[in-house]
Order: sequence, then structure tokens, then C-alpha cells
Amino acid sequence: MGCGPTGKDTPSSITGTYVNHAEGEYSISDDTLEVSPDGTREHTYRILRRSTFRRIAEDGTHGDPVHQREEWTAVLNPETGALRETRKRRNITVQPESGTLTVEKREYRKITTDQP
Repeated sequence: MGCGPTGKDTPSSITGTYVNHAEGEYSISDDTLEVSPDGTREHTYRILRRSTFRRIAEDGTHGDPVHQREEWTAVLNPETGALRETRKRRNITVQPESGTLTVEKREYRKITTDQP
């Protein structure tokens, strides 16, 4: 219960675009995750992460944006519905009922669904 997707609906529950916006005293960041099945390996997903980060100076001005792009590979545990990113071994939990995905402690909101 609440662990993640299970059964044959797993790919449609996981695939899609997810976003996260975070603001703190010293920075603002926006992340986008595009999750799609890896067509060459069962229970494996490709995740494209694009992020923009801006520092906030002491006077409140925003610095120039810094853009980053990463490609991750994640393997699905079909019994729990949880994903495990392979390089940095991050835990990824999908909550299809709420349309969210959590990478470690950062929650992303699903904005589109990509049908396989």
C-alpha cells in the first residue's frame, strides 16, 4: 500500500514528465524528470533530468541561471513498484494515486503521461 505501482499498469503509472520547484534562503531550483521505459531491458527505465539553479545574493538579487542535464537508468522492483537508480543508487518511489514521484526526499509532481 503506497509503495508504488504494481502489476501490468506499471509502465503507464511510471512514464511521464515530473516537475519540482524549490526555493530556499540562498537558491531557487527547478527540476524536470522525463521517465520512459528502456526498450532494450525489462523493468528498466531511462530518466532524463534537466535542472536550472539560481543563487540568491545577500542583497536579494538572483544570479545567472546554471543549467544541468543528467541521464539516469533505474531498475524497477516489480514486487514493490520501487525504482533504484543504478549509478548513485538513489531510491525512487512512484505514487500513481497522487501523481507524484519521490527521489530520496525530493517530491516531483506529474504533469504529463507518456503512453508506451
